[in-house]
Amino acid sequence: MKDFIHTLRFKVFLVLALLLLGLMLYSASTGGFASAPSSVISAVTSPIQGIFRGIGSIFEGNPSEKALKAENEKLKKENQELTSKIVDYNIMKEQNEEYKKYLGIKQENPDFEFEHAKVLGSDPNERFYGFTINKGTTNGVKPKDTVITPDGLVGFVKEVSPFSAKIATILDPSANAAVYSSQTRDSGVVGGTFELAEQGFTKLSYLTKESRVAIGDLIVTSGLYGIYPEGLVVGTVKELKPEKQGLTIYGVIEPKTDIRKVREVFVIKGFKGREEVSSQ
Repeated sequence: MKDFIHTLRFKVFLVLALLLLGLMLYSASTGGFASAPSSVISAVTSPIQGIFRGIGSIFEGNPSEKALKAENEKLKKENQELTSKIVDYNIMKEQNEEYKKYLGIKQENPDFEFEHAKVLGSDPNERFYGFTINKGTTNGVKPKDTVITPDGLVGFVKEVSPFSAKIATILDPSANAAVYSSQTRDSGVVGGTFELAEQGFTKLSYLTKESRVAIGDLIVTSGLYGIYPEGLVVGTVKELKPEKQGLTIYGVIEPKTDIRKVREVFVIKGFKGREEVSSQ
């Protein structure tokens, strides 16, 4: 109401009110409104009536404006709900694609016992992109369990607690895996280095000069030593270089799974042959 007092409308109202008061005093002295011309009375009273209607709308609100505001709020709410549904749909679609790949691995390896897990976070000081997952011993996760995505090998369980576990990735030198080329069957060992880890790559070592491994070959786990099951995809050969001593060569491997962007994984808690090797 205080804001209205300072408006032009209020000032006009005040002037017209004074005019009306003067007209009333004049009419009283001349015998009332009956002697005043109707056009004069109308000219004075009509704006005043309009102003009073405006004042009433300030307190009561304009019905059309209220309706528009309500409709706008309704549309906003519907838009938010639709946006939320689209986001949920995209997440579900992505998850379904991941599970389809997982089911493919499960069908090819019925002996695999899986545990789905989400990445909780990573240590910023971790040079090999290790991370922590939200599953632990209460879910049957054990040290040295293999960790994968539907695209390929990620690493292994390094440490485990009741409700979480730390994962060492294949970019880590401690995550050595016996492997071979699916094209040539030449074997070697994959293990990380500081230099290659910065690029998201790992190293294929122990290749002889006579090795037939070529750039573009697909590298998979061999299953030797029972740490990793056989047939898991590691990555492809990006480069081949001679070792410093010149007696052997090594390959630079680009993992099929981008280790630096992993958000969900599957832990292989058991597979055929692991128990036999572990008990030796």
